[in-house]
Amino acid sequence: MKNHEQDRVDDGERPGGTTEGRTLIARLEQLREQAGRPTVEAIARHSGRSMGAVSNTFSGTAVSSNDTADRIVTALGGTFDEEWRALLTAARAERDAKNRDKSPAPTESVPVSPSRPTGNGPSRRTVLVTGGAVLALLAAAAIAFLPDWGRDDARRSTGGDVEPLVVTRAGPLGLIVRSSGMRDGEQIGSAAEGQTLWAECRAVTDFDPRPDTGQGSNWYRVRWPSPEPGKDFLSSTPQDEYTGWVYGAFAAPTTPGGASVPRC
Repeated sequence: MKNHEQDRVDDGERPGGTTEGRTLIARLEQLREQAGRPTVEAIARHSGRSMGAVSNTFSGTAVSSNDTADRIVTALGGTFDEEWRALLTAARAERDAKNRDKSPAPTESVPVSPSRPTGNGPSRRTVLVTGGAVLALLAAAAIAFLPDWGRDDARRSTGGDVEPLVVTRAGPLGLIVRSSGMRDGEQIGSAAEGQTLWAECRAVTDFDPRPDTGQGSNWYRVRWPSPEPGKDFLSSTPQDEYTGWVYGAFAAPTTPGGASVPRC
């Protein structure tokens, strides 16, 4: 699942295994102590980032982006300034330098004479072209037989306008993100209170999970980083590969009335 798990890496690849990386983690831990030692879940909720991203930042599995580090530092009561940017830049530079040193030396390529067709069968070039055409046809056939809903969620979202939503009144458990706005939609993540989501469109379905809100069965289709079942808090960007659905009673458009979010 995206942002949930990462392959284990050795000390040469993880920032925690470098001098600058350890300095960065020590500063983050110091800020965390000053904030009362909040849990990873609490930091994720207040920063709007996934628990995986927060955990990786503190464990040294990865160097955070400036945006993620800014949100974490701010959630802990700090100020993300030039000193923090310098720490991140130094940690990335030292990590990249170690990775370059460990890269294997390039091997010398040996030219291969092109195969010549014989009278006994098709040329190698013909076989390769034919094989590529078969693969292309198989891929097209697989896409054609995907259900419309699944095809929409499984493909990479490209182009089209998205509108920002803000998660409101969701409480500490956050807002459930589902694979669909129908009763059989499964949970594929959670969005934290105050987090921004990016809506493609809105729809009214037959499923109203909270009739007590009086908001009806209104749903938003939003960009989402993962299609996999799960309850983890994940962050969302307009460039995310997949889509999810959120209940409209707890997601408010930032534009008055939400008129700019089109119907699906």
